Amino acid sequence: MAKNTLNQYIWLVDTIYRAKKISYEQLNEKWQNSSLSEGEDLPIRTFHRWKNKVQELFNLNIECETKNGYKYYLEGEEEIAKKGIRNWLLETISVSNLLLDNESIKNRILIDERPAGMSILPEIINAIKRNHPIVFVYQKFSDSAGRRYVLNPYGIKFFKNRWYIVGAFSHDPGRLLIFALDRIKDIEVQREKTFEYDKNQNLSVFFEDYFGVIISNDVSREKVVFKIIAEQVPYLRSLPLHHSQKEIEQNSEFSLFQLEIYPTYDFMQEILSLGDKAEIISPEWLRNHIKTKG
Repeated sequence: MAKNTLNQYIWLVDTIYRAKKISYEQLNEKWQNSSLSEGEDLPIRTFHRWKNKVQELFNLNIECETKNGYKYYLEGEEEIAKKGIRNWLLETISVSNLLLDNESIKNRILIDERPAGMSILPEIINAIKRNHPIVFVYQKFSDSAGRRYVLNPYGIKFFKNRWYIVGAFSHDPGRLLIFALDRIKDIEVQREKTFEYDKNQNLSVFFEDYFGVIISNDVSREKVVFKIIAEQVPYLRSLPLHHSQKEIEQNSEFSLFQLEIYPTYDFMQEILSLGDKAEIISPEWLRNHIKTKG
């Protein structure tokens, strides 16, 4: 299946899902505003062809409600809502193909659940693309009430099976803030507003000296040297903690690795998770800090 054709099917299901119920006329208007359409109409015959293909490929029915005008909606919306529409569709394709090719052992192919927060990811990506501010309630694990924010979304980052949104407040556009998608509630895109995004702002460059998503002005970029016992070394070689990782010494009992990073909370937690298999050698302040936590 051509990539563009698949994107069209995903667009159709995603649009109907977010609208709950939508007429063909409304659907056509949204299609004209989509980057996939190149400004062209969505002919009624093409719509019905896509509708039938969606049912055939994804076992997902697009039904039509005839009362109060002809409105289209998705059957089985509750199941889709658990995972997020785009992920649900793509997961359906990949898993179906995988199981089809391995029918005899399908009960031995175990697939983990997808990360939380996927259901609002398409809406956030759309806001990022069009430079629309977003309004949401953010509820930390330690906060039962939650707090309302208005954020200019710059980008998204994936870490440790969670999606995070990176952005800033309009009054302080240079100070980056991070929010986990699975703790966001009641999100609303302010489509009537736009913000100016600094195209010189490169999030990849910004995060390249960090491990994880936590950023801090309280630590400096440093060379961190740590010891790993021999049995754990192959894992670090095959899956480095950071792109700056170098193996600077090795023997039959252990290896020494060096990173050049900002040693923030995420990195400390990663080292602590290795238990007695890892030991910080330098800098001394980090070595002492990890010892007190270990």
